[in-house]
Amino acid sequence: MNEQIFRERIARLRAALLAPLGLDLLLAYSDDPLNAGAVRYLTDFDVYAMYALVMVPPQGDVALAFGLHHSAYLVRVKEAANADYYLGTYKPGELCRTLLAESGASRAPQIGLIGGRDLFQEIDADIRKQLPGARFVDIDGEFWSSVHGESAQSRSDTVSRLIRSACIAVESIDVAQKHWQGCHSASELAAQVGSAARRRGADILNREMVQVSLATGIPLPAYLTRSHSQSPKPSGALAIEVRAAYRGINSVVGRTFVADTRRSKDILGAARERHRETCGLLKSGCNVDGIVEAAAHDGALGNAATETLELGHGTGFSVRMQPTLRTGTDIKLQDGSAFVVRTKMREPELGVIHFADTVLVADIATEIITDRTEQHARSIEN
Repeated sequence: MNEQIFRERIARLRAALLAPLGLDLLLAYSDDPLNAGAVRYLTDFDVYAMYALVMVPPQGDVALAFGLHHSAYLVRVKEAANADYYLGTYKPGELCRTLLAESGASRAPQIGLIGGRDLFQEIDADIRKQLPGARFVDIDGEFWSSVHGESAQSRSDTVSRLIRSACIAVESIDVAQKHWQGCHSASELAAQVGSAARRRGADILNREMVQVSLATGIPLPAYLTRSHSQSPKPSGALAIEVRAAYRGINSVVGRTFVADTRRSKDILGAARERHRETCGLLKSGCNVDGIVEAAAHDGALGNAATETLELGHGTGFSVRMQPTLRTGTDIKLQDGSAFVVRTKMREPELGVIHFADTVLVADIATEIITDRTEQHARSIEN
């Protein structure tokens, strides 16, 4: 992209977005080379340096911050991208503060975010620390709320992050469903799922790594444990569970996949419906002990002794939070709390069928977040 095109695009952005919204600074972010979006449009940069953040003030220099691995990256970025100022850093907050000062912004600047919901937690925390009085406007944040048919105002930031985390986990497990019969090893499948979660925005800079568990509750199919030359035709079932964190918030989704036979799919469909009914037992004010006993009576938790039954646990900032949903827990669920619900059903033909979903407790109807995002994904495909 030549200099003239770069200037024209920046001028168009300032006239069409910064001025009408009264923004003192616009930040366009991406860390996905396959979805560089506004970063590439504005600077022609392909986001190959961990992340990229374009900073556009109402007037003056346009800055490009990116992950600096070594000094050669600075040279490469200057050769590949258009900007007035370049900075390799994992803490771009100070540069934002400098640009605001140079543009004469007030002590309570208004900052627009494009791709803001995908910001690494470390970067997001640094920007907010350096700009304590700023008001952040999520320019494209309406998207994830509109997916669920709700206004942006009706969701707290924490719940929005939980929804995004759930979307990442569901989209990643969809990759497993498409490729599990063609993989030659369990590690290959886990790597594909982990890479998919990372590309879709799962955290990696705040010590939150994608967790992939294979064959939970059932034997690992033989073809996933043998060499390629000995691999038989895929058959049977495979369970997989994915936990993905988004800006520090965790959600979990678990599914069982079966070979493409009518009988197996009918069994799996019935088991899935029982699992969803179990998730619906969680309501605000309900006693945990009663919920587990109801699920056990329904057969959703298998045939284990009732005193050892466990339905799931809390989730959110930690992957496993209290309370644990097991018998003997004298605690009532609170409105707005989030839980991972797991059900394991013994089935003679397939073994143990495993499902897990992240749910948000409510007074009237508990929301199965991961189920809802999955349904949305299916509606788009169809």
